[in-house]
Amino acid sequence: MSVTMSLCSLSKAQGATALACGLAVVAFVLSLLGMTGITSAALLGATIALSGYAVWCQHRTAVAVDEVADVCRKAAGGDLEARILSERQAGRIGAIQKSVNDMLDITDAFQREASASMEYASHGKHFRKILARGLPGSFRRSATVINAGTDSLGRRVVEIADLARQFGTHLDQVAGTLMGAATDLESDAGQMAAAAAKTSLQTSGVLSASDQASRNVATVASAAEQLASSIAEINRQVAGSTASTGRAVNEANRAGSEIRSLADAAMQIGDVVKLISEIASQTNLLALNATIESARAGEAGRGFAVVASEVKSLANQTAKATEEISAKVGEMQQSTSNSVAAVEAIAQTIAEINGITASIAASIEQQGAATREIARNVHEASAGTSQVSSNVTGISEAAADTGRVAVRVNHASERVHGEVEILRREVTQFLQRLTSAA
Repeated sequence: MSVTMSLCSLSKAQGATALACGLAVVAFVLSLLGMTGITSAALLGATIALSGYAVWCQHRTAVAVDEVADVCRKAAGGDLEARILSERQAGRIGAIQKSVNDMLDITDAFQREASASMEYASHGKHFRKILARGLPGSFRRSATVINAGTDSLGRRVVEIADLARQFGTHLDQVAGTLMGAATDLESDAGQMAAAAAKTSLQTSGVLSASDQASRNVATVASAAEQLASSIAEINRQVAGSTASTGRAVNEANRAGSEIRSLADAAMQIGDVVKLISEIASQTNLLALNATIESARAGEAGRGFAVVASEVKSLANQTAKATEEISAKVGEMQQSTSNSVAAVEAIAQTIAEINGITASIAASIEQQGAATREIARNVHEASAGTSQVSSNVTGISEAAADTGRVAVRVNHASERVHGEVEILRREVTQFLQRLTSAA
């Protein structure tokens, strides 16, 4: 076949299109050069003819490609008998058509061989193999793997039949053992029911004693709580009394301080009265001197004598008042001293009371702590007795449950006898069917 004949329609269309484009360019150049006439017409006709030929070649190519696509879609849908039946083209399109048909031939042949082999295997016949002759590449390797799997499956079926027979033998032995165990279980269930009844009877007495102990402990706990509450109230009142005596001590100390300040002021007043008394003495002496001088002066000093007499009278009155003030200040100082001593005695007494109250508060606090500890221990004992009662109740309930379970176990062991016999028959029939199927 020549080179031209081996080209496909697509290649021919591409060549004709390229040639038509070249001729069109030449005709355009000639028209630009002014060379029109027969040459230009011939070139134009050739261009049109080549364009038509290119369109026809592309149409043939499109028809061939559509046929290839249709066959591939059918094959993808499971129709392996579809083939490309139109005239085969040359070149690449023809090679594609041939390759698709060859692929479908090989795939169809492999599928038929595999189906036949699997159909025989489904009937327990494992001698039918896939003929690998003529199968290329992966198809040959797959055929080899499937044939090896079929051989292995045949050997496994034989092994399963042997294992089924051995299993039947072992099952008979296990069934006999299980029947014996069910019989023993029935006997043990009876003994367990009797023991549960005895345990329930014993726990009833323990539960009664535990309930009584729990009530006694609860009574003690209540009394301890009341005692702790009373001590707490006493402690609160003593704490209030301690605070009051403390405030009284502070007030007594403050009063003593004020009275001492008053005594100091009285002392200062005494000093002032003493100063006034001295001034009155000096004034009286000056009045006496003035009287003497006025007597010497005679009639001219008479007025001065009257003034001196008045001054002397005032000085005497001042001295007398000063003496009275001194007496009162002395009495006040004595009273102040007595008040200071009394307040200090009161403060000391209150301090002693405060100390005694503090000691009482400390003792009450210790007693309160001891009482709280007793209450806590009693609560723990109450919780313990409650827990014991709960545990005993749980034991009693467990004993009752054990009795009920023992009865159910007894019934279950009776059912096991029947179920084991049914299982033995069912497994025997299954093994018979399995052996016959193998």
